[in-house]
Amino acid sequence: MMIIFYKSVMWLMQVLAKLLNMFIKLPSGVKLLKNVKYGELYKQKFDIYYNSKKDVKAIVFFTHGGGFISGDKLFYKGFCGKLSSVGYMVININYVLAPKASLDNMVTNVASAIEKSLDIIKPKKFCKKLIFSGDSAGTMIIFKAYEKLKSSGKLLFYKLGLIGVYGVYNLEWFNESLFPYKELFVKSIDTDIKFDNCLALTKKSDGEPILLVSGEVDKLHKNQTVPIINEYTKLGYNVNSFILDKSFSFGFHGFLACRNNKATKLMPEIVDKFIETSV
Repeated sequence: MMIIFYKSVMWLMQVLAKLLNMFIKLPSGVKLLKNVKYGELYKQKFDIYYNSKKDVKAIVFFTHGGGFISGDKLFYKGFCGKLSSVGYMVININYVLAPKASLDNMVTNVASAIEKSLDIIKPKKFCKKLIFSGDSAGTMIIFKAYEKLKSSGKLLFYKLGLIGVYGVYNLEWFNESLFPYKELFVKSIDTDIKFDNCLALTKKSDGEPILLVSGEVDKLHKNQTVPIINEYTKLGYNVNSFILDKSFSFGFHGFLACRNNKATKLMPEIVDKFIETSV
């Protein structure tokens, strides 16, 4: 019953988001190529945001949140548009959700979307920076997709960076937290909670920079973001963090999907500064 209730709420939110998206105007110069297919299933699509008036500073791959069982790329049209307006090409990726897909399936989906987009845009001709970013559960998925692609040698000769916004960085900690619906999320993704797969990143780094964004108003801040800083530092990552203090009353989990709050408006600037100075 819980999963039916949760999915019903998220379906209503998605309908509302689609209606609101009709009224979201992209910033001047920003173009949108919608629903590029990377597979045969309905969810296997991505959008490409680019700025026709500016050189590309970096390619930013982005995956939405939603606890592995819900969410959609359309919730982030406002954020992706604003990020593109300051000089980034953004690949906003949908993926098949649980319980239809396991966590491994989601990771494979996102890795395939990234490969397909690289084949289309051929960034080596104009840009050497690739950024892997996600919101909430999307962080877990895209960080694992990043490791998969890096291990296969497909990211050679690029400068790489990672961004996690309120990420689910460790499924074991998530399962032990007081976060609502945690049992529903963990059970839905059909993944054994073992040390070798509960962390979003598990392999030693070559010094790639990570930006972790979180806020003091949310339960996952202390449970996920604060402890993972030490874990990723041990793996050799150059860990940066931007913590939204309690003055950001709307800096809660999922704030990137909201259009005009203080935290959302600040994020393109924070991301831009991180990429320009650290990647």
